[in-house]
Amino acid sequence: MLSVEMEDVLAVLGLVRPYLILMLALVVTGIAVIVLARKARKALRYVLRCEAVILIIVAIIGGASLICFGPMSTLLGLATGKGTVDEEINEKAAKVAESIMEEGIVLLENDGILPLDGVDRLNVFGWESINPAYGGAGSGGINDLYPVVSLLQGLEDAGFSVNQELVGFYTAYSSSSPEMSIQKQSWTLPEPPAASYSKELMDNARAFSDTALIVISRKAGEGHNDIPIDVSKAAFTGNSKSYDDFEEGEHYLQLSRTERDLVELVTSAFDRVIVVYNGAN
Repeated sequence: MLSVEMEDVLAVLGLVRPYLILMLALVVTGIAVIVLARKARKALRYVLRCEAVILIIVAIIGGASLICFGPMSTLLGLATGKGTVDEEINEKAAKVAESIMEEGIVLLENDGILPLDGVDRLNVFGWESINPAYGGAGSGGINDLYPVVSLLQGLEDAGFSVNQELVGFYTAYSSSSPEMSIQKQSWTLPEPPAASYSKELMDNARAFSDTALIVISRKAGEGHNDIPIDVSKAAFTGNSKSYDDFEEGEHYLQLSRTERDLVELVTSAFDRVIVVYNGAN
């Protein structure tokens, strides 16, 4: 959903400031004339006050017009539906975005599991599998103007069946991502503690498929590009009361305690494990 960023509002105000100052100066001048005219003769007082009122009206209308047809013209045009992109351009942009996405995927290591051959079912582990990072914050954020293919939907589109019991497990843990915007940055990494995975859940997962995929994600963006080098001192909420996800001095690009436990849990239960890192860093 589109939102208003205060930094953008301040930038627009800075852009129109000269016009606002001129408008204010003329309005103040008009008011001053109206006040001082009380000392003039009646006929002259009437003329002065009429001209002052006209000055104020012209200042307001003229200043607003200069702003609307000057520095604000592009913003107003977009807000009123002008400058829309036609479907042909949208399709070209989508292809470029897809190419950028493909070039941004890097295979760091492969012991022969990939490409998956003869596998049509996947156990997808990691809370971020249901809430991956599609972009950053601020101007790098993603809104709902265009459809977004989720990670799980992408797997299904590619012909894989995804373990829906795991999807429900992660959704029940938390369905929304911590806020990551220009105004507020939460570095929290929601992830169910390993102890919350029941024996039945893991047994069902092994029966569903012998292949597991773990998703690890990190987010950042405009306004807070410097990620925490000590998460213990950042805005972070842990996943357990019995341990700390990050010890003092551990940085945001390290695995949290809960993530390390997840990797241990999955690799002890499955021989075929793939790890996907999804992030803006």
